[in-house]
Amino acid sequence: MDRDRLVKAFLTYQRKEELKAFVNLVKKNPQVLYHPDLEFFKEFLESFGAKIPEEEKPAPAPEPPKEEKKEEEKTPEPPKEEEKPEEKEEEKKNLNNLMMN
Repeated sequence: MDRDRLVKAFLTYQRKEELKAFVNLVKKNPQVLYHPDLEFFKEFLESFGAKIPEEEKPAPAPEPPKEEKKEEEKTPEPPKEEEKPEEKEEEKKNLNNLMMN
C-alpha cells in the first residue's frame, strides 16, 4: 500500500479532527506529554529528535493553618445558678419536714 492509501484507510475525518485538537492541546500545554497515558507518544516524538520541554514539578501545596481553638469557639459551660441563702434554708426545712413524716 502506498502512503496515500495508508493514510486514507486509517485517518477518517473524525480522527483527523481529534488529532488536530490533540496537537493543539500539546502545543498549548506540553506538560500533558508527561502524563503516564501519553508516555508512548512522548517517546515516539523523542525518537524523531523532538525536544520536549522539561517536566515542571508542581509547587508543593501550602500547609493548612493549624487549627487553634479560639475562645469564642469553645463551648461555654452554662453558668451555675447560685442559690440564695434563703432558698437553701427553705430546702433544708422541706427536707426536715419530709424526714419527720
